[in-house]
Amino acid sequence: ANNEDKEEIKRTLLSAADVLSDSPDSQYRVARALVRHGLKETALRLYRDIADKAPDAPHPLAESLDLAAETHDVRTVTWAATRILSQAWIGVHDELHKKARSRTVEVERWLRAEGRPKEADDLAEQVRQADSRDLVIRVTWQGDADIDLKVLEPLGTVCSAQNRMTPAGGVLVQDSFGKDP
Repeated sequence: ANNEDKEEIKRTLLSAADVLSDSPDSQYRVARALVRHGLKETALRLYRDIADKAPDAPHPLAESLDLAAETHDVRTVTWAATRILSQAWIGVHDELHKKARSRTVEVERWLRAEGRPKEADDLAEQVRQADSRDLVIRVTWQGDADIDLKVLEPLGTVCSAQNRMTPAGGVLVQDSFGKDP
């Protein structure tokens, strides 16, 4: 890629991404190479493709969030942040959730400063919706007890102490024995 035309670098890297289309991890490396060569918009498109193929993978979303904030791409910040916040990655990717919240607050302020309050309000509403959960179960008790809760999800998956994160989005936040903490 040394001293090559950007269009040639882009063509070569996108060809590699096509060949590696069945490997989101390999495509992720190609997208990072696109960024290193200054092809940020192309990288963002590839990150979106990767996120569609591997919806539980946090890296393409995190990279998209950073790039979009850097380039003031409101649409992509909104997409990446709401995808991150809608995932119940509690305890697993807390820092990514914090980053998504921080980026959306930053972009919302920027939009308001630019005199674009409708877009800022839309962003805030989409973040609020991404934060909502379909169902939250909180079990409390008095005295010593061991309650083993299993939740059968609509897809047929089970969220339990043995399967703390499910493909359907279920997350068991805490499993404890004895008095409720």
